Amino acid sequence: MTLSPEDYACASHATEHDLALRDAYREGWKAAYDARAGAYDLGRQAGREEARREQAMAIQKKEDEKKFRTHDERGSQIVQVAGYTYVWRGDEPLKVGDLVELPPGWGVDPWQAPVSALGSSYRGYMKAVIRRLND
Repeated sequence: MTLSPEDYACASHATEHDLALRDAYREGWKAAYDARAGAYDLGRQAGREEARREQAMAIQKKEDEKKFRTHDERGSQIVQVAGYTYVWRGDEPLKVGDLVELPPGWGVDPWQAPVSALGSSYRGYMKAVIRRLND
């Protein structure tokens, strides 16, 4: 619905009803305009947030790739077994799937598990694999 000047009286001849109608129309129009503008701004903001998130993920991926290593400072092979990172100091490198004996930890006796990945970006202390079991 659109109100034109013919639909209401001038300010000096307007009744209270005319003024209330004019004000209600203006408030409705402004609310609709603000809602459209707000939705547009929210869409643009969401797009900017998504772009920022993608950029941060790309930077993090590059940093992780820089940190990834297959051997430690001593030349020992780095492997992942059961979600943990270990070093292997044997002569022949380990392969994914090789069954290894791992050192005890947290009250657990030495245990066995297959190598799940070669290399890691982990930089903390790593226990050494005791031995390869499937020679």
